[in-house]
Amino acid sequence: MSLSENRHRAGGSALASRILHQSGVVAATFVVVLALVACSEQPAPAQPGDTPVGPVPGGLNRPLSVALDAKGQIYVADAAGVHLVNNDGKIIRTLVKVDPDTLRLPSGLALDGSGGFYVADVTGNQVKHFDAQGNLITTLGKAGKGPGEFNQPTDVAIDTQGNLWVVDQGNVRLQKLDPAGRPLFAFGSPGGGDDQFIRPRSVKLDSAGNLWVTDLGDFYVKQFTPDGKLLKRIGNVHAGQDKTLMRAVVVDPAGSVYLLDALNHRIQKFDAEGRPVLEFGKLGSGPDEFRDPEDMAMDAAGNLYIADKQNNRVLKLTPPKQ
Repeated sequence: MSLSENRHRAGGSALASRILHQSGVVAATFVVVLALVACSEQPAPAQPGDTPVGPVPGGLNRPLSVALDAKGQIYVADAAGVHLVNNDGKIIRTLVKVDPDTLRLPSGLALDGSGGFYVADVTGNQVKHFDAQGNLITTLGKAGKGPGEFNQPTDVAIDTQGNLWVVDQGNVRLQKLDPAGRPLFAFGSPGGGDDQFIRPRSVKLDSAGNLWVTDLGDFYVKQFTPDGKLLKRIGNVHAGQDKTLMRAVVVDPAGSVYLLDALNHRIQKFDAEGRPVLEFGKLGSGPDEFRDPEDMAMDAAGNLYIADKQNNRVLKLTPPKQ
């Protein structure tokens, strides 16, 4: 999430979704609306479903990041904190609440493999590590431009050695920290060159350990080696429209790349060579629609989970088989 992004509305098309969101309160319990349909490459009318009208007490409030653990549990960071959600869309519990001392605004999540999680605190200019119960373990970094310091960190990822990769958006770079938070490496500077960024937003690691970085100002996602060498760039494909806002990326085991385009409220899929395969999604609040989507994750079965920010929900989508 960027603090200065404009909100635009455009289109796409979709079919496929399971909605995970809190839609009402009855006798102190939440009614979860679930609508499971299939996704295909061809447009089709939206399926009937409830339209969210805004956050309700105890429900999601502008979800900004989503992550999945091996048990299929869904972790969601929103404007109110970090929540644990099960695969049926039920909020099990709130792990961390937003407050000035602990967590100001969570923007990116990464799970540590032991039940704990790291959070990029975009307004606190720090990365926080919490245990499985939501207790603060350690705070990494502070506001600044030096090694290990941050200016609006928007995302965090963990490699197989436990090192952290932090999108340091305000300093226009990526930083690598060891598990103790000591700075190891950084790359990036303002500009449009191979190893430069305009407004980096998110980072994901693929099975080979390469980095995929979205850039809100470049309309592309870039793939880098762990030493910061550019391998490829993908994106900026849409008939009749050349503006995109790539907030998030997911790479599946086959090497296909999914890009979340918030400007056009859609997801684009590319093959491993960077060729466009399909796109789906449009502006709205139905089961196949997005409203300012912020992040996405993929489970072991290949389903996508979308943090649908302005609809105050998470959607589970099943992409079509090729």
